[in-house]
Amino acid sequence: MPLPNPAVGKSHGEGITIAHPDTGWTEHPELLRGGRYIRDNALSKNFFGRFAPYLSAEDILSGVNPSHGTTTASLMMSEEGDSVTDFITGIAPKAEVLPLRVTDCVALGSGHTSMHGQPVNTYRTLTNAILYALTLNNDIVGIISISLGGVRMPSYLEQALIRARQRGVIVCCAAGQAFNTRGAVGPAAPGRSVHALSIAGCARDDSQPSEGFYGPEVDVTAPGWGMIVARTEGIVPTFANPRPPRNFIIDSIDNNGTSYSTALTAGACALWQAFHGRQNLIRTFGRPLLTDVFRYCLANSVRKPAGWDNYNRGMGILDAEALLRCPLPSADFAEIVANSNNWPRSEWGDSSEWGRE
Repeated sequence: MPLPNPAVGKSHGEGITIAHPDTGWTEHPELLRGGRYIRDNALSKNFFGRFAPYLSAEDILSGVNPSHGTTTASLMMSEEGDSVTDFITGIAPKAEVLPLRVTDCVALGSGHTSMHGQPVNTYRTLTNAILYALTLNNDIVGIISISLGGVRMPSYLEQALIRARQRGVIVCCAAGQAFNTRGAVGPAAPGRSVHALSIAGCARDDSQPSEGFYGPEVDVTAPGWGMIVARTEGIVPTFANPRPPRNFIIDSIDNNGTSYSTALTAGACALWQAFHGRQNLIRTFGRPLLTDVFRYCLANSVRKPAGWDNYNRGMGILDAEALLRCPLPSADFAEIVANSNNWPRSEWGDSSEWGRE
């Protein structure tokens, strides 16, 4: 059965940009085909370091999770190539990804140290990156993908998520996990905020990894264990040797976590916005309702295996094709959905920015 065919009807995420605050970018060949990985310093910023945001957002391959920004980006927008050595096709291969360097480790906190030796609060650098993404003109950014998490939810980070929701930018966040421990902890921040989507993970057989974080704040589950990704290894750059040799690797060894579940969900959101047309969605619903409309379509398109735990694992497992087949709600019903998601009209912000016709 063919998909419905709206007038805009793009099929690979065309015209949608995903802001990607993470460890930065590397020149992995899996990311460079098609020219949609936005590495231009005029847009791609480094918020992590003494001279931020003026330095390049290039990943310095330091910290606990080197190349994390590369691995997650590869699941979003790697484009199929012609060579037998091209292994990855991202879920939205014609979307654009804007890398924003905010950390050297997926665990947010105030104890990070930049390459210049200064302490860095990565809750703050993440917040700065979100606010920066919202300043870009002409609705460049439609999604923010955050495969990071911490235990605290600072008020300034919560306010940035509210602003993103008001601007119609859908924020997808990792629920998190703690390897070698059973996931009795609830979802990490910022994903546990009502203003963002919290993404839990599953294995390829839909099973629930014991180390994952779960709870009522989770919106949806997506595959995240046993993923094939692009990653980079190499010598950490220095001022004397800023571009040392690097190894570009593609593998599925120990690539497990809600970071990858989040990247897939953000990519699916890019497919959804391109398919219906971001400007068309804004004209129909207004910017402040786009997160709620997306949640509605997710809820009505997910797969639910037998015995599914709605309370802890969200609405079900992401199904990208069913997501695109899902009819949009009416604008009036979208407001009802928003109210049920703790988003009354009084909190939508400046009505001049809504965009609804």
